[in-house]
Amino acid sequence: MCALVQLESEFEERWMNGEVPGWGNKSTEKESEAEEPEIDLDYYSTVEELVELGPAKLKQVILAALYYC
Repeated sequence: MCALVQLESEFEERWMNGEVPGWGNKSTEKESEAEEPEIDLDYYSTVEELVELGPAKLKQVILAALYYC
């Protein structure tokens, strides 16, 4: 049983350091998402300017707008 406790402890340490292959640390991913600057829609005056943001950024803007409504 002692070996199991040691193994679990080692895993937890590796997990917290983001060293487990194939699994991302969700808190680290959310921190990187939070660092992205907000997009000011007042800056854009045409649909074409918004399209230039690309689909991922545009989706982010729409979801943020829905969240605040």
